[in-house]
Amino acid sequence: MSLPTPAQLAPAIAALFPAGVVVADLREPGNPDLLLPGEGEHLARAAPKRVREFAAGRTCARRAMAELGIAPEALKVGQGRQPLWPSGFTGSITHTDDYCAAAVAPRTIAGALGIDTEIVGDVKADLWPSICTRAEMDRLEALPQRWRAIGATLIFSAKEAFYKSQYPLTGEFLGFHDVEVEGWHDPQDLECLDGGGMGESFVRPTRSIAFERHAAAPFRARHRVIGRHLICGIATLA
Repeated sequence: MSLPTPAQLAPAIAALFPAGVVVADLREPGNPDLLLPGEGEHLARAAPKRVREFAAGRTCARRAMAELGIAPEALKVGQGRQPLWPSGFTGSITHTDDYCAAAVAPRTIAGALGIDTEIVGDVKADLWPSICTRAEMDRLEALPQRWRAIGATLIFSAKEAFYKSQYPLTGEFLGFHDVEVEGWHDPQDLECLDGGGMGESFVRPTRSIAFERHAAAPFRARHRVIGRHLICGIATLA
């Protein structure tokens, strides 16, 4: 029996992934009453905002899972705080203060998924050194001023999406400087992205990482801007 849900399918975001990946999103606070037994066990001391974000993520995930024919079931949390998906499936969840999305796919289509959304402009210049390699900093600083905010947001989001994709398979913690995002810094490409088009970049490790045993680098990321959000998706083929 399916449960009522305010989450909707999001084909514009699913286009960031290979065919067969389903994405659902939600543009309102999550409703904790829609959580299934066992899902909120670790939320007893969480702030109300965190509970709503968690509920929004599970709501989106269940809408995407329903599209794949998966009956409603509790999505519990792994040791690294990652969602534990049903056997034979993989997925990823992202949220900001006012937006949430979940991507889900059978493992026959994707071995791993990562999705991340960020508000364009939230990655301020004082954060760049902690997030960006020297090469990324040089590329940002070489951009016309108007494109730097979207460029910095793209770098951050691609790294977050990549981390989410690799961690369930490897259990390896990565720092921001352990990978570098390439191929994103042409102003014409950023202008297309800002106009609603879809862009592409590549995530390349700066050191040996465990995920390279599962897929060959560089790892392709796709991204687009919808409203004030930049959304990035990464999929490793099965």
